[in-house]
Amino acid sequence: MSSKASVFVALLCVAGAFSSPVQPRLAKSLPLRRRATPKTITSEWREANRAHVAQKFNKATPVSSSPTKRQVQATPGFSLSVTGGAYYSPIEMGTPGVQYNVVVDTGSSDLWLAATQPSSNSVFSGGGGQSQTAPLYTSTGSSTFNNTGSTTFTINYLGGDTAGTTAFETVSMGGITVKNQKFGVATQQTGDILTSATTGLIGMAWAAIATFGTPFWQASDPTTWAQPLFAFALARDNNPTSAADISGGSFTIGTVDSTQYKGDIQYTNIPTNAQSWWLLPMTSITVNGQTFPLNGALSAIDTGTTLLGGPQDSTDAIYKTIPGAQAGSGSDAGYYFYREFNLCTLHIPFPPLTNGRTACSTVMNVSISFGGESWPIDPADFTSSTQDPQTCMGALFAAESGSGASTSGSINPAWIIGDTFLKNVYSVYRFSPPSVGFATLASSTGAGVTAIASAETVSIKGIGGTATAANGQPISTGVTGAISAASPRLSASTLMVMTVGSVLGAMIVLL
Repeated sequence: MSSKASVFVALLCVAGAFSSPVQPRLAKSLPLRRRATPKTITSEWREANRAHVAQKFNKATPVSSSPTKRQVQATPGFSLSVTGGAYYSPIEMGTPGVQYNVVVDTGSSDLWLAATQPSSNSVFSGGGGQSQTAPLYTSTGSSTFNNTGSTTFTINYLGGDTAGTTAFETVSMGGITVKNQKFGVATQQTGDILTSATTGLIGMAWAAIATFGTPFWQASDPTTWAQPLFAFALARDNNPTSAADISGGSFTIGTVDSTQYKGDIQYTNIPTNAQSWWLLPMTSITVNGQTFPLNGALSAIDTGTTLLGGPQDSTDAIYKTIPGAQAGSGSDAGYYFYREFNLCTLHIPFPPLTNGRTACSTVMNVSISFGGESWPIDPADFTSSTQDPQTCMGALFAAESGSGASTSGSINPAWIIGDTFLKNVYSVYRFSPPSVGFATLASSTGAGVTAIASAETVSIKGIGGTATAANGQPISTGVTGAISAASPRLSASTLMVMTVGSVLGAMIVLL
């Protein structure tokens, strides 16, 4: 080749290099805020929360005891979820982009925004007459909005309805841009399904449970992600006020925030054929030193659920080990309550101590194990106040599942792991390979640091047999077996009688 030809080829190579620059891979931190849940959990909130979880995970909802409340239903083919007290971050819709705050929900897979003012406030937002302050969605001014082929959808839920149509738009979040993303435009609302600071919800779960098509994050180009993951460090309410806007913690896309955790991230793989919710097999749950094996029962890791949900029989078995715990009834069905015990820490219900200690000073040491790692929950996160100043509510409630597989073929989780747990870990959602990782939070104020002692083991029933995934492949969802304790236990009433007798005996001796 002549020297002139060589120079010409070299120039072409240089020109090609300039015309096709290597794009930097995405690694972005986004602002994360949250709308605080009510400081006191009401019966109405509990009923709505249970119905919300039942709808979200295709579970049968217990019949309501209230004739003024309707049960959760969904238009066939469009089963959407509503949420409150959740974590939210901004997205941009349209061209030019307009910013809206949306709840970031790892327990669903669709994007939808409210285009009309809700007519009233629902219990999900904590009530309190909070008006909508976030901007409502509008497509006006966008050159990329497209409603060709639009279909209608309806969401029926406890306390109100939302309906609208689907559309297509350019959506951006944290540097990720997806053109022609399908989403829902809610044009009719009879209740406030969102907090006043949010306009919509973005689902970050997998396509298998999506109703509007491929989720936003899966529709993006994976080669633009620096790492195939997103991650959260969820802040807790240290001193919440009703419906208050507070910092939500850390949310990153394409990278982890190394300032938020210490040690290694411990990953657990999502089982084969189970890419629907972010599903993990649970090893066990430990409560006040007593371990309940779960034998790999599947759990959904969900930033959009406030509490912890489990099978009815498992929940009953766990609370039976807690002296004084009583099951709720009526609108409180599925929840458990326990009263404060004072007078030298003996198990006798008395008014709160003069040092300001309240009913929810009762300490519950709980940890959850995935694989070989056990992660403690701060006792303050597991126990909530109620309208009775001497009564506590446990964060674990009965979210009864069906047969293990929904009618669409996707797998129903036996357990729902919500913010009660997630506030105590750094959580990472990795799509290649599909897995969820947890790490210890860097700040001791953000995680439960109470040591969980090893003790006796109790066998409880999981979701038995196998379920069928969307692709027709079988997958194990746990084991069946009766609930059995390794050793006999005194009932709460027996313990109370013994304790009262001991106190009276001591008083007689002193006199």
